[in-house]
Amino acid sequence: MKVPKEVRDLIHKAIAESEAIDREAVKALIKQYTVGPDINTLIETDLNRTAQRLIAGCRDKEGVREALAHKTPDGDFEYVVIENTTNTNTLRQIDQTLQKKMRGLERSRHKVDRRHRLLEGQTNVWNIIGGNE
Repeated sequence: MKVPKEVRDLIHKAIAESEAIDREAVKALIKQYTVGPDINTLIETDLNRTAQRLIAGCRDKEGVREALAHKTPDGDFEYVVIENTTNTNTLRQIDQTLQKKMRGLERSRHKVDRRHRLLEGQTNVWNIIGGNE
C-alpha cells in the first residue's frame, strides 16, 4: 500500500513526539487517513512477502543466506544464489548494497549508544556532538 506523503509526515511527527510508538498506533493513523487496497493488491502483496520469507529462510550449514536480492536493470528484483552465480557485476552490486546497509546499521547503533551513554550519565552533550568540554 502506498502511503501518501501527508500521512507519512503525520506518522513521522507522532514518532518524533513520542518516547515510543507501537505498531497498532501507526496502523490506526494509516487507517484513519488512507483508503485500503483492493483484494488483488492484498493477495499480490501477501504472495510477495511469503516468497521473500521463503527465500530468506534458505541458509547454508553456517546459517548464512543462500540467496540475496538484486535489483535488475528494469527495476525488478531477483534472488541471486551466491554459490551458483558467475556474474561478477551482480556480486559487486550485491556487495555494495550490503555495505550500504551495514553503514546505516552502524550509524543507528552509534545513535543508540550515544543516547544510552547520555542517559547513564557517562558523558555529556558536548562529548556526544563532538564539542569540547
